[in-house]
Amino acid sequence: MNHKPMSVNSDGHLECPACGSDYTHVRHVTVQSRQEDSEDQFFRTNTTDGTVTLGDPDARACSGRRHSIALWVDCEHCGSAFDVVLSQHKGQTEVFTELRREPR
Repeated sequence: MNHKPMSVNSDGHLECPACGSDYTHVRHVTVQSRQEDSEDQFFRTNTTDGTVTLGDPDARACSGRRHSIALWVDCEHCGSAFDVVLSQHKGQTEVFTELRREPR
């Protein structure tokens, strides 16, 4: 996994980790829930049509042993897709981005 720190510009707009553009769109919200060291449970909400999918087929475990929330974001400028992830790890909450799809 290629984790990068999340970047926000001076106006508070999320920046694409691939090109730096702030023209981004949240497409899905995925929640990974689990008790420590137990099996992952995923659900995803499509932010466009509101559908909820249990057992998300595109989900990836984002944390080693705990829960996480991932926002699937598309970049309008370069066409990349990336996750903004909040992940619980050893009593701390990590915030990072991870590319899903390379720029055009």
